[in-house]
Amino acid sequence: ARALLGLLPAQRFALLGSPIQQSPSPAMHNAAFAALGLPHNYRLLETAAVDDEQVVALLRAADFGGASVTIPHKQTVMPLLDSLTPAAERIGAVNTVIPVNDGKGGRKLLGDNTDYLGIVDRLRQAQLDCSGTADGRLPAVADAKALVIGAGGTARAALFALHTLGVRSAIVFNRTAARAQELVTEFSDLFDSLKSVDSLEQAAETDKLAYIVGTIPGCDLMIPEALFAQPAGVALDMAYKPRWTPLLEAAQRHSGWTVVHGVAVLVEQGIHQFEKWTSLTAPAAIMGDAVYAQYNAQF
Repeated sequence: ARALLGLLPAQRFALLGSPIQQSPSPAMHNAAFAALGLPHNYRLLETAAVDDEQVVALLRAADFGGASVTIPHKQTVMPLLDSLTPAAERIGAVNTVIPVNDGKGGRKLLGDNTDYLGIVDRLRQAQLDCSGTADGRLPAVADAKALVIGAGGTARAALFALHTLGVRSAIVFNRTAARAQELVTEFSDLFDSLKSVDSLEQAAETDKLAYIVGTIPGCDLMIPEALFAQPAGVALDMAYKPRWTPLLEAAQRHSGWTVVHGVAVLVEQGIHQFEKWTSLTAPAAIMGDAVYAQYNAQF
């Protein structure tokens, strides 16, 4: 109603990343704007360099409402921002840009991270799903161990999510071992034990490995069946193309394991983004329906 009365100016929102042409984020956020009568628009802004003129112009525009940031810009966008939330600063990656009033009649750009919130939400739901199965012998979270596959900005969010969930012991695998070790160095204070491994076969030797989070898009890794030796566990893959990644395909062959598709995390983190941008309660069901309508048609 406020929009119809002209009291609420239209704002522009965008997804920054590459490649992003198949992203369902515009469908998700535009459905939410429409449901609440907001005059805003969310579009794709594919860019190889997050500091190009088009992106900078959008971020500093008077009608800029917010941005989502995806691969490969979750770390390179940070120098363009004026400040970070404590979570984004600790994670060292940003997937949400929020314009905030500076108290002097101007605006500043705040970087936040909702990836970790989406991961936490879906892992908590998966814990409940796992406990309801006949093989639901998921170890207590403080006793369980976790594996993160990858070492980019999304892997950083995954480690922070696991810490938030209460996991105390984790391992990191990345094909470039030095990058995995960098994460271990940066995040070791959040865990009782955090180590890198040289192979997934080595990771499979970990006792009580009950949480596996994949963060590599288009991952073609061979997934050892031995990773799923624990009678019950949760495998979550942030990649949502294809629907069944090698990690999730392997996990679903083990009856005690619950799988979480990346598209589910996309919806959860998008709900958090919407609420941070608008300070309104997100129409979660409508956002989810919009995402799955596009996703199911594509994949």
